[in-house]
Amino acid sequence: MWSKDNDAVKNRLQENQFTSHQFVNELLELLGLAALRRVLNRIKECNGPAWFSIIADEATDVNQTEQVNLSILWDNDAYEVHEDPVGLIRVPDTKAETRFKVIKDVLVQCNLPLSLCRGQAYDGTANMQGRRTGVATRIRAEEPAVIPVHCCAHSLNLSLQDAAHQLVCVRDALDLSRGVINMINLSLKRLHLFSTSLTVRGGSVTLKPLSTTTL
Repeated sequence: MWSKDNDAVKNRLQENQFTSHQFVNELLELLGLAALRRVLNRIKECNGPAWFSIIADEATDVNQTEQVNLSILWDNDAYEVHEDPVGLIRVPDTKAETRFKVIKDVLVQCNLPLSLCRGQAYDGTANMQGRRTGVATRIRAEEPAVIPVHCCAHSLNLSLQDAAHQLVCVRDALDLSRGVINMINLSLKRLHLFSTSLTVRGGSVTLKPLSTTTL
């Protein structure tokens, strides 16, 4: 209706760009920002100071891109605990300084002052929990009240891994699978033969090496 009286709108509609990847990506970004604002408003609407804790972990996607996921742990006036993700940030490396800057940058963008943070949960790697230059140490240097905690989910993962390795059959099966996957992935010729064999059988599988959870 608007285009009937407005040539600019009419020309824009004729471009037929509303399903392009640029438009869809922009729409998804706007939806994500709207969802993030709702989460942050819920946190800040609590009575009294909006105390919170941060949970950060890093993972590598299928394109071998390092990404840091940052979540906020908080509770409302009814003491109901909530854990909400507020950022998934691509990082160039796994250095502690890089992760520290990413966490601070996200908190600034979310208008969550570090002075109200009371906890931080990471895995047990040196760049996260290191006593000298780890992320936890750097954050406590700016706010001593932020107590570092070894992530409970990561601790459970380590416990299950140790329990599984006590069973000889499970340990041997995992080692055999890892060896076969590495043998195929380390040779382009073997990988091509494997992919061709699957295609002939009508299947499609991507070989991914088993990742042993680190301390």
